[in-house]
Amino acid sequence: MTRAVDLSTESGFQAHVLRIARDLGWGIPQAAWQRVQEEAQQYGVTPPPMDGLAYHTRYSLGSDAGWPDLVLVRRADRRLLFAELKTDRGRVSARQSAVIELLRHV
Repeated sequence: MTRAVDLSTESGFQAHVLRIARDLGWGIPQAAWQRVQEEAQQYGVTPPPMDGLAYHTRYSLGSDAGWPDLVLVRRADRRLLFAELKTDRGRVSARQSAVIELLRHV
């Protein structure tokens, strides 16, 4: 059973996007990845390579401003996505806009 998420808040919206991204192969939570590693070790087999990663900075205090909320990596189709998430009321700051433009350029 999936718990209800408040999509009107940025944290709720981000949790929703992360859940969908992971369902679509953009990584598994770190705790689940650790269990895969431990199980492989238990059975004496090589663990599978990481298929995807959904990364977000949990506490951005002290980090450079403007970095996108999510970085998504998926091995299957060799894709890398940066996502800046905003609710209907959210606004992109000048610094976020500059970082997005830089990432698009490269």
